[in-house]
Amino acid sequence: MNPTMPPLADLGETRTLMDENSCAFNSPVSPFGFCCGPGSYCPPDPCHVDPSCRRPDRCLFFGLCCDHAWCCVPWPAPMAAFRRARSRLREKAVAQATFPDPLCVVGDMTDAETLAAWTIEQRHLLRELLDAAAERVLEALRYCLDAGVGPIYYFNGPEYALPPLMSPADFEEFVVGYDSRPMRLIHSYPGTYVIVHSHGRVDKFLERFAAIGMDGLNVLEPPPMGDTVLTEAKRRVGERLCLIGNVQYDDVARKSKDHVARLVREAIRQGAPGGGFILSLCASPYERPLPKKASDNLIHYLVKGRQYGKYPVSP
Repeated sequence: MNPTMPPLADLGETRTLMDENSCAFNSPVSPFGFCCGPGSYCPPDPCHVDPSCRRPDRCLFFGLCCDHAWCCVPWPAPMAAFRRARSRLREKAVAQATFPDPLCVVGDMTDAETLAAWTIEQRHLLRELLDAAAERVLEALRYCLDAGVGPIYYFNGPEYALPPLMSPADFEEFVVGYDSRPMRLIHSYPGTYVIVHSHGRVDKFLERFAAIGMDGLNVLEPPPMGDTVLTEAKRRVGERLCLIGNVQYDDVARKSKDHVARLVREAIRQGAPGGGFILSLCASPYERPLPKKASDNLIHYLVKGRQYGKYPVSP
């Protein structure tokens, strides 16, 4: 770790580094102390990865280089806004805190191809980066857990380690090895749950995902984009994991309402028996503005989910 990098406890009242009005997120929208804005990664020795980084002394939190007009949510982060939102939505929603896992922290600082190359060419450096990211994630988790954030913690990142970019051995080291520790920490607090998000072809890794210690796995993309058949996933890990997803967003956004209804019914038919299934899209809407057909179909998807998602589930 860069010896000039300040520990989290030293960030204190930091709100901005250069210009308080330059950040798109002037309000503390995240309770986790993430920096918000474009930047490059400052590794233990900046010249290894990004020689353009001129301010290693400004590396904050997850190691992002703040050489631009960056803003940091105050650390320790205020929780009043989170508590108000959770209270207001108590009868309508369950609060979820979204975190990157260590691999996501590192992967988001570069591109997937470079990250994959590092597993061969810079494996020692990749481990150093993951070790540093893991400690920061754990510290942020402890703060949020002690503050009563939750009950659900949601993690992104494992998809970086799925083939073809990485090998099963890489997945074992960089996902199972690093993600098990945060899962254990979260579960040491009563009434907390963990969901892990991963796109890609996860079928051959279902048991290894379950070994991490999560409570739910999302997004379980069906063929042809993915390879997860819910009935098979249910048979193999259904008693260990809540299965979440299996409906492709693009199908819902672009196909007929009858087709959307069939997708919803089939996902519920496969996933719901015995419980442990949450109907969910495999992605969030990404068009801006959202086309009317997509908007109408999303509402239809929700209506059909309520219609078909009642026990006893019809075959």
